[in-house]
Amino acid sequence: MKLGIAVGRNTHTLVTTGDGKARKEYLANDHVGLAKALEHIRTGGYKEITFLGNRRWATPFACALRANGIECRYLAVQTRGERGAKGNVGSLLAKLLESEIKGRPFFTERVESQPKTTGPEQMPATYRLALEYLDATNQVRRLKHHVLDCLAVLFPEVVKAGKTEVGRGETSVALPIPEPQPPDVFGKKMRVVFEDPNPESLAERKDVPEAVRMLAQKSLGKFVPADLRKKTGEDLTSHLATYDKAVVLKESKIVELRERIQKHPLADQFSGGDLITVLLGLLGWRAWPHWRELRRYAGLDVSRLDSTGKFRTSRVRTEIRQYLYLLTTMTKEGRETVAGRKGKNKRLEHLLKQLRHRGLRDNSIG
Repeated sequence: MKLGIAVGRNTHTLVTTGDGKARKEYLANDHVGLAKALEHIRTGGYKEITFLGNRRWATPFACALRANGIECRYLAVQTRGERGAKGNVGSLLAKLLESEIKGRPFFTERVESQPKTTGPEQMPATYRLALEYLDATNQVRRLKHHVLDCLAVLFPEVVKAGKTEVGRGETSVALPIPEPQPPDVFGKKMRVVFEDPNPESLAERKDVPEAVRMLAQKSLGKFVPADLRKKTGEDLTSHLATYDKAVVLKESKIVELRERIQKHPLADQFSGGDLITVLLGLLGWRAWPHWRELRRYAGLDVSRLDSTGKFRTSRVRTEIRQYLYLLTTMTKEGRETVAGRKGKNKRLEHLLKQLRHRGLRDNSIG
């Protein structure tokens, strides 16, 4: 019999394997979930437990288990892609526990790889400005994750749960989550949590929401060692400062881009606001009198056959297709334009063709 925990930000999954069967039980990422895990461990006589998933999110829980004399191990298996989950972490953990793979000690330092840098690229001014806005947007998103990862160590319960149930309809199952649920951590009322993420002090503060005070009283963050708390606190301060700058940069880029494209005929034809602004930054820097040239530039022309014999479009300038897709799904005008069209690429192509007729064919930002 082996025991493991598939890591979630607010809800973990306790996985037990043996006799060719895997059993799962949901645990809130708080003191209640910790008590259930310890009861299971002691009842079953387990001496160690193996984690799989986001190591940062699991750190307070693992620290609490270690404080209770439980050896914690970690399976360094890629379970997430760039923008989403890869498979069911609980099922994957069950398979790994049944194999001969043995996790490494949980409390070991990892060496972070350095990002690669590329040289500047020559491009039209508005296109470059649109890309700078997209880069700032991605930076804000990444820094949010860094900030939340730090809070997941210092005060895990304060991060509001995004998922509260699994399954649908009558088969749905409510997930145990820390209660009471706090407000969105990036709201104005929660800024003090960033400035002082210590549950010990937050439990006594009157200038934070009541839910935060209640969660702080029994937070797993109290089990985190002082040296790790100090290092993570320093990381949080650094990430938060960079995040604030990135938010300002993002807003300045969209304001500048909006000023540049405001005279284009398409600027007021969509209610998407920033969506049409960015798309015009990517496409409106010149006129497009020839449809095939525009389609090729947007990466929508058929350029290859895949291994199954299906036709595939070009992969160049993915940001253009991304914003065409957002217009078709998030604006009334975009949905109406592609109504009745089947196939994602067909819808994008039809929208692009209509944009050309409405303004891209004869106009440029200049």
